[in-house]
Amino acid sequence: MERPRIFPASFLLFFLVSCETQNQPSSPPDSNESQISSVSEQVPPPELVSPKEPMQPPSQLPMPEPTELKPIEKEEEKKPKKVPSAPQMPTFSEELLRAVQNWQRVPPSVFPLKSVSVQSALTFRALSPQGQALATSSLPAGKEVVALGLRGTTLTVSPSLNSRLRATIDLANTDFKQGVAYLFELRKRQRAHMQMLEEER
Repeated sequence: MERPRIFPASFLLFFLVSCETQNQPSSPPDSNESQISSVSEQVPPPELVSPKEPMQPPSQLPMPEPTELKPIEKEEEKKPKKVPSAPQMPTFSEELLRAVQNWQRVPPSVFPLKSVSVQSALTFRALSPQGQALATSSLPAGKEVVALGLRGTTLTVSPSLNSRLRATIDLANTDFKQGVAYLFELRKRQRAHMQMLEEER
């Protein structure tokens, strides 16, 4: 008895199935995979960032110079103080002549009067209590002496305040009167200034 021919029939069936599978359309790719691929294509490559330079510390600003604060002056200090002006060339006013009684009685407060110029040479002597000359000294004209007293028109003078030497000279040969007039005006202005200060208090 002969065996049935199974091999050719099975081979034919396998061939038909394989052809059917090849004719089927391929399935579309998964949506997630497509999105991932599109995103990967759109992302640009990262740029290389150069390292930043270190920040320089700010330069020190110059300190402002301190301003000097001026002390607040009181109203009294702002007022200009009136200082007695120096007297001009002395003149023999009537007030002065009355004070010295026309040069016959000069007040003792005038003596000793320094810086009296003499117009003639002098010889100074230091006398003992008995009137004997202990020392002598000469002084040329034009020098200054100290007036110690006046009797009549005779002026007693000395070369200095502490000297024991004495000499006499006529009043007309000195500038004693001008010195007294200057002193009189100076003291007069000083008294007026002191009186003004007392009134302001």
